Amino acid sequence: MKTMRNLFITIILFAIIYSGAWLYMSMEIKSTIKQFYNIDGPAQGYKFLGDSPTTSGFPFAPTINYKKGFRLNDSIIQFEDLTVKGFPIPHLPLKITADKIAIQNLPNLQLYEVDKLETTIAIPKYVPQQFTKTYLSPWQQDIGEVKFKSIMLDKNGMVINGKGTLGLDENLQPTLNLDSKLKDYAKLIHFLSVETSELKPIPAAIAMGVMNNMAETDPETGEKFVEIDVKIKDQKLYAGPINAMRLPTIVWPN
Repeated sequence: MKTMRNLFITIILFAIIYSGAWLYMSMEIKSTIKQFYNIDGPAQGYKFLGDSPTTSGFPFAPTINYKKGFRLNDSIIQFEDLTVKGFPIPHLPLKITADKIAIQNLPNLQLYEVDKLETTIAIPKYVPQQFTKTYLSPWQQDIGEVKFKSIMLDKNGMVINGKGTLGLDENLQPTLNLDSKLKDYAKLIHFLSVETSELKPIPAAIAMGVMNNMAETDPETGEKFVEIDVKIKDQKLYAGPINAMRLPTIVWPN
C-alpha cells in the first residue's frame, strides 16, 4: 500500500512538473513568434501573408501552425498549411510539414511548386538570430549545417525520400548532402530540361539513359526508383552523376 501511495505521489509530481514546464515553454514559443511576426520579421523585410501562427499540442510536443506564407523582398513563398512540431531543445527532433508550396521570383527561377514536404531535423545548438552576414558567419564556423533525419518531397508524383545535411560553406552559400531514393525520375529530367532549360536535349537523353541503367524496381509496388546522392557544392546541384543546374549566388545583407 505504501509503495502504491509513493508511486501515485511520484506520478502526480511528475505531471505537475511536466505541465509547468510545457506551459512555460509554450509561453516562450508564443512570445518569440509574436515578436518575430509583429516586430523582428517586418524589420528584416518579411511581409506575412497569413494571420499570426497558432500554438497547440498539450500534453504532447508543441505544434506551431501557420497558413498562406510570406514575402521577402521580391520573392514570395506560399503554402496551404505549414506545421512545425517538437520541443525547441537542441538535438531533439523537429518535424516540419508543408502542403502546396509555391516559390516565386527567386533568381533564375520564376515559379517552383511542390505538392508536399515532410522532414524531421535534429535541432542545432542554436540558430542565427537573423539571416545576415553578421549572424550567419559565426554560425557557419561554429555549427555550419542542419541534419535531416528524414525528408520527403513530392512534386507531381516525383517523390524523393532521404536523409542528410543542409548547411553553408565558407562563402555562406548552400551545401547539401542527401542520400535519397527518387521515384519517377523521368519527371526530374523533364523538370530540368523543359521547365528550367538547365539540361539541353542531348544531355537530357544521356541523363535519362544513366537513370534507366541505375534504376531498381520496388518489389512491393513495382515502381522504378534510383538511389542517388543529391549534392550542392560550389553553387552546383548534382543528382548522382548528373550536374543538374547551377544555383544563383545568395547575397546576404550585412
